[in-house]
Amino acid sequence: MFNVSYDVLRYRLSGKHKPASTAHEHQMTCTVAQEEVLLDWMFLHAEEGHPWSGQRILLKVRQMTGEEKGPAWVKKFKDRHSDVLKFCGTSGLDPKRAHAFNPTAIRKHFTEYGDAREKFGYKITNIYNLDEKGNQIGGGRKRTGKKYFVPRSDRAKYKTRDASLALVTVIECCCADGSMLKPGFIFHGGTGKISTYERDWFEVDEDISIGLTANGWTDDLQCEKWFEESFIPQARARADDPSERILLCFDGHGSHVTDRMRILAKENNIDFHLFVAHTTHKCQPLDVGVFGPQQRKWTERMEEIAEETGEGLQRADFVKEYMAVRAASITEVIVKAAWRKTGLEPFNADIFTDRDFTPSRVTSKHARLPASFPATPSPVAPQPSSNSPTPLSSVLPGAEVGPTYNGDIDPELLEDNNGHETSVALGNVSEPSISQESVNPTTSDGPPESPAPDNQAAMPLPNEGDKVPEFHRSPIHRRLPLAEQCRILKHDLDACHSAYLSEFTLRQKAVAHCSLASAEIESLKSRLNTRQQKSTRKSRRFQSSHNFLMGEQAEAEFAERLRENNAKAAAKAAKEAKRNATDEATRRRRTQLAIDRNIRFRTIPKRKADVEDLAYLLHLPLDGTVATLTAAIKSHLQETPLLKTDSRFAGLY
Repeated sequence: MFNVSYDVLRYRLSGKHKPASTAHEHQMTCTVAQEEVLLDWMFLHAEEGHPWSGQRILLKVRQMTGEEKGPAWVKKFKDRHSDVLKFCGTSGLDPKRAHAFNPTAIRKHFTEYGDAREKFGYKITNIYNLDEKGNQIGGGRKRTGKKYFVPRSDRAKYKTRDASLALVTVIECCCADGSMLKPGFIFHGGTGKISTYERDWFEVDEDISIGLTANGWTDDLQCEKWFEESFIPQARARADDPSERILLCFDGHGSHVTDRMRILAKENNIDFHLFVAHTTHKCQPLDVGVFGPQQRKWTERMEEIAEETGEGLQRADFVKEYMAVRAASITEVIVKAAWRKTGLEPFNADIFTDRDFTPSRVTSKHARLPASFPATPSPVAPQPSSNSPTPLSSVLPGAEVGPTYNGDIDPELLEDNNGHETSVALGNVSEPSISQESVNPTTSDGPPESPAPDNQAAMPLPNEGDKVPEFHRSPIHRRLPLAEQCRILKHDLDACHSAYLSEFTLRQKAVAHCSLASAEIESLKSRLNTRQQKSTRKSRRFQSSHNFLMGEQAEAEFAERLRENNAKAAAKAAKEAKRNATDEATRRRRTQLAIDRNIRFRTIPKRKADVEDLAYLLHLPLDGTVATLTAAIKSHLQETPLLKTDSRFAGLY
């Protein structure tokens, strides 16, 4: 009725049917074991921020098998493992961010932040995060991703949008209670236009700071202006008591930690906490969850304006439009969620897991290997009896075990295949075994190794010597029925075959792992050899090894750096005064030479100062070496023969 052949039914019922992936394994480029190893390495590199492309998969397959395959093989490989593998786009991650966001740096960040909170007891309404956001008047190059209906016949599909890339920097500050302070704006342009912006906007809100720079970016002066004129008044007005301490968290941008800002902060009971460099994508609330929704809404609004007016946004309307978009996109729920994701409020030092730190592994000097990479097991304590057999089922998972025969048989009548008597007990007749030494070699010292978790257990390397585990067949009684003896022999044969396949699979995986590990080690060597050592010169700005900048150690570092800067400034001023005095003396001497008619030059001098004096009298440039000045003087004398009549220069001809 179903047109199913007898052989198909017989193989199905007997359990001999195999899936296509294993039935045709001998025809595949990579065996099932090799593809499992390939997946382990793919997952490891994907976690570290280096996912494999189709071309890289083909390269690894060639390293393992020596065969050249094409895109069609990659597609079939993806289909075979579609339950654990997917092909998709990725987000970019700067290598500096990958390296900086590591457990040591983040643990230090949370420790100092938590200690400061415990010591000063900041209220939730007095904890802030500061950062700048660049907004382009045209909305930027990124599109909103919206789709529109167009005629099917049109080949070119356009959407009008403002292409202006003029930058306006917005200084934002959010509070841990979910509120936002009034922002500051920095436009690009000349000093003559700032009064217009201030007058037009201050009629609505005087707490907003507006400034101008040559390129629209923030600088020390504008940041200090916002901090003094906008942040301090707003933050102090929100505090219940003038003595309450305020905590301001920000990244390490140079304009955020100026000497004047530190002085103003100490005068107003404001403390600074500095995020670890290049970790704001995970640690700073504004970057984690606030700026993203605002930027998407801003781009949509710029497209709407271009569609409504046929032109881009006017500079005079920027602040008004930005505040409208800000009110619609940045809500209290979004701000609180951003603080929660960073672990700053509520305080949670364990917010990040080991998986979050995985990308930082690639900058280590140690090669990272999958959990399934073969490893030599630790020595195991010797068993009470080295001759006692170990059940095969406990050593090789999946090994078939022969049937148990419970008949009343005299142990003396038991024998092996060669007719010799065996010492194996009757109770073990159904379980063919291999020696424990053949799997885990023992030594005279060392405790037993604790078993590793299943998901982290390393595959043991094949031992030296015998490549196949020692196998002991099941004893057979001579008086057993022939059918029963055949059944026991068949199960022994199946168990031996299973042991061989298990060992062969281990060796095949080990070879595949070693092939991929060799390429990984070469890549690691190349990265280490090409790594550039950064310069150790000191920056002009204040830098501290501590995140909380108002602690005793950070304050001592700041005071020491301030003394160094003052000493350098005094030395520079003294050097400049000395140079000015020397220049003034030289100017007076040369003025005197110009009016002295009794001076005579017989030859061109050798000393540079005298050569410069002669060049000065001949109205020649004074820049250059002695040889350059001498050549210029000789050329000038040849081109100007009238100087022979001047008694001062007649001797030079």
